[in-house]
Amino acid sequence: MSEANRGLSIPGHWKRVKLGQLITKTTDKVEPDSVDSLPYLGLKHLEQGTGKLAGKGDAEEVSSTKNLFREGDILYGKLRPYLNKVWRASFDGICSTDILVFRTSDQLLPEFLHWRLLCSDFVAYADQNSSGVNHPRVSFKEVSEYAIGVPPLPEQRRIVAKIEELFSNLDAGMGDLQTAERQLERYRLSVLQAAVEGRLTADWRETHDPEPADQLHDRIRNEKKQLYDSGKIRKPKERPAPEEDEIPFSIPERWSWIRITELMYNWRSGLEKRNSEQGPELEYPYIKMGDITDDGRLTLDSVTRVGAEPEDVEKYKLSRGDFLFNVRNSKKLVGKSCVFDVESDETYLFNNNILRVDFGGKVSTKYINYWFCSAAGRDMLEELKSSTTNVAAIYHKDFFTCILPLPPLAEQKRIVDEVERLLSVADDASDTADREHTRAERLRQSILKQAFSGQLVPHEDGETPSIPDTSTTVANGKDEQESRSPTTDGNATEERSADGDDLLDGIDESNQIEMDI
Repeated sequence: MSEANRGLSIPGHWKRVKLGQLITKTTDKVEPDSVDSLPYLGLKHLEQGTGKLAGKGDAEEVSSTKNLFREGDILYGKLRPYLNKVWRASFDGICSTDILVFRTSDQLLPEFLHWRLLCSDFVAYADQNSSGVNHPRVSFKEVSEYAIGVPPLPEQRRIVAKIEELFSNLDAGMGDLQTAERQLERYRLSVLQAAVEGRLTADWRETHDPEPADQLHDRIRNEKKQLYDSGKIRKPKERPAPEEDEIPFSIPERWSWIRITELMYNWRSGLEKRNSEQGPELEYPYIKMGDITDDGRLTLDSVTRVGAEPEDVEKYKLSRGDFLFNVRNSKKLVGKSCVFDVESDETYLFNNNILRVDFGGKVSTKYINYWFCSAAGRDMLEELKSSTTNVAAIYHKDFFTCILPLPPLAEQKRIVDEVERLLSVADDASDTADREHTRAERLRQSILKQAFSGQLVPHEDGETPSIPDTSTTVANGKDEQESRSPTTDGNATEERSADGDDLLDGIDESNQIEMDI
């Protein structure tokens, strides 16, 4: 038997059996309009990596043929199996055909299989044996070839109980962490709202006398007129000054409410490149909507690359200080924005779902970005979204109607300094939260690994696997011997991975996992 589908080492009293001998794939299909109010589950309703349900829909919301599942069935997401989406049904319902529905034999507890499929060795196997470039799927045939260790049924029950006990403690700690993350989000929004209302710089204004914003506006307007007249920049359509019913709050005396177009010197949508025209070996980094976070930052962790003709490079290259605005996305995410503030010898290009705006260096682009990320800015954008079933947009004509509170230039810079100082605290806490998420996932996988290699609960004498003699176990002989843990009495080995030792030995099972936030 190949190493790829042999799985974890197991104790001597377990049997290694291919999943195909232990599970059957249900073939029950149903038309959604033929059932009465059954819940519907798509892949989005299965949480990634936790084995939990993230929500559910209704049969009335879908139209095409779906799989039928029953309480106790195992639901497994076959599309992009690296997402690790598994759930044991606690009710009857229908689901996407991209979800496989399994039923187990009498020799395997559904709860045992549920946790087993979440273990990283199976996730890696399923990913490696999926097919398709843009939409990789793993087939039931490939799943059925994977071999797992099967303990006696009483031991399966003890393993499941122990996993659920430890995961309950872990989930309680993660709940505290999620509460802290929600508090961080509220803190960020509070800081940004105080910034754009002028409350952050109230003390600063007591000792400073900056040029009023309307004088800054006049200077920008005059300079832009000269550039229009000489043909160096485009002239946007003239729009009226903000009206009283558009203004969401009062602002300090030297500030002004203004249309975004009054500050814009140049703007352009990005370069369209299909996925097949993108790849890590190509010349130019290519900013896409996924590289803009929903809290107003640009992340370069997974930037793809494209090739481009010289004239396109000149047209679509990004300059430091450019404002980037996502004009097409899901309804929830459209309207994300950031500032391109990258020091690099490389030339960055940007995608056609992004609008690039140049403010001519006359205002703080970071301040403008803070406005669009604030609660008031988001509320304004929400009113501008146009959506279909799958895609939402904020069209240029609608973006150009946006208003913002404009402080004096000196105060814009002061606001940016204050926001960066205050948000650095939240960023540090967020980094800690990210580390705890990683630690929790490592701990979750360590628990699963030890559970399914026979190291989590003790074996009790007299228990034997309930695989009937007529079943054919796999990896007999030398290969089977190599796959067993080196024990002489059938009990679980005392050996642990270094990672598992470090994490599991730190668990106080009577308390929640500690979170350093």
